[in-house]
Amino acid sequence: MAAVLVESARRRRRAVEDARDAATSRADSAEFQASRLTEHLETAQRHAAELDAQLRATQSELRRAIDTHRSERMRATTDFETMRIETAKVIATQVESLEDALDALGHNQPQVTEEFVKRSVNALRNSLSSLRRDKQDPQGDTV
Repeated sequence: MAAVLVESARRRRRAVEDARDAATSRADSAEFQASRLTEHLETAQRHAAELDAQLRATQSELRRAIDTHRSERMRATTDFETMRIETAKVIATQVESLEDALDALGHNQPQVTEEFVKRSVNALRNSLSSLRRDKQDPQGDTV
């Protein structure tokens, strides 16, 4: 009977050792897998950080481009409006001058008419010349 008890204890001990070895093996495997997953997570986090930095840089660059475009557009609009107002003033003044020339012509004063017409033509030429200069780029080439 003692032999049966000893054999039974040995079997239980072997079963416990086998269970312990299996548990140790599973623990080692789980630890290895956890280590691999940790490395994978760290790599993914580094990649996410790089992408986030690229995104911030791209957004910053886009904001600068938008601001630059907006400034250029506002400047062009302002320049155009200024040119339009100045041209309208010149035309309005010259229309009045030409009306005076017509009135002088109606009163049989050709010298006065000629003087009004010459001044109007010169003023319109100067305005046209100014418009042409404004239309050229800094190198003097016509746009």
